[in-house]
Amino acid sequence: MSKNYKLTLLSALAAALLATGVQSCKKANTAPVVNWLTPTDTTVVTLPDSIALQGTVSDDADLHELAIYMVREQTDTVLYQDIYVHGLKAYSYRANFFPDSTQTGAYMLYVSAQDHDGGSTLFTRSFTVQP
Repeated sequence: MSKNYKLTLLSALAAALLATGVQSCKKANTAPVVNWLTPTDTTVVTLPDSIALQGTVSDDADLHELAIYMVREQTDTVLYQDIYVHGLKAYSYRANFFPDSTQTGAYMLYVSAQDHDGGSTLFTRSFTVQP
């Protein structure tokens, strides 16, 4: 083997080892965590009661975006929408939804969270408003 060939081979091997080492030291991204308290899944609310919306979203790094919205399933109408957070590690959400007699039926609650490293979580919960 020529000296140049050995040097090239050793350089390539060193570069491969270095690349592997850098990759193995890189921390894996963990997606945001949603801990939703209310409404619980399959909650039934009877008018004129309100619905408490309460939960937390957290991330091991930083949250980038958080969207919380409800969709009335019969009409696909978005009745409630809030977009929050940027750069926080955790966010607590608390609000009340006061449906009226024209807003009865099945609903889906969606909590969509993204972090700065590209991790995302979509959390869903169903509940019903009855007259």
